[in-house]
Amino acid sequence: MENDNIVNADTSNGETDDQVVVEENNDELDASALRTKLTETEAKNRQLFERAKKAEGFVLKDGHWTKADKPEPKPDVTVAPKASTGELDETQLDYLDLKGIGESEDIKVIQEVMSKTGKSVRETLKDSYVVAALKDNQAQRDVRAATPSGNKRSGGGQVDGLDLAIAKFEQTGELPADFKLRAAVVDAKYQKESGNKPSWQ
Repeated sequence: MENDNIVNADTSNGETDDQVVVEENNDELDASALRTKLTETEAKNRQLFERAKKAEGFVLKDGHWTKADKPEPKPDVTVAPKASTGELDETQLDYLDLKGIGESEDIKVIQEVMSKTGKSVRETLKDSYVVAALKDNQAQRDVRAATPSGNKRSGGGQVDGLDLAIAKFEQTGELPADFKLRAAVVDAKYQKESGNKPSWQ
């Protein structure tokens, strides 16, 4: 009788043996799908956890998360003025050229003042000592350019640019900026000092 009750209970649900087997297979499929979903979720969680730890400054060492050593802070790089070394950089020299200062003696005065005071080029050009020194140097150059050299004959003809350039080169050692005039000065100096020239010339 107990068997009859069991059969009646099973048949009362209206399920057959085939339906029970299909439901068991669906449970197995759902379980395998859930396992794969679980492994995917665990992998994503692991990635998110690693990102969070790295963002907090942790490093994975031997399977354990440890706080990373802080790198030593880099010292602030401050550019020291070139005047402290006594050398002017190209930008400063270009600025002086724009202001009309290109003579070596003028640049030397500016370098000395900049190295002693630590001022910039603009501040140095406003300094009263530098202004007076530059005016004095310009006056001396004007006098040298106006004074004829001792080896020229007086009263002879017109003095041209070549004669002035040769005289300036003999007194200061500076060649003119113009290439043709510079070449002419060098040729004239060579002809003068050449030993192949007859004595009557």
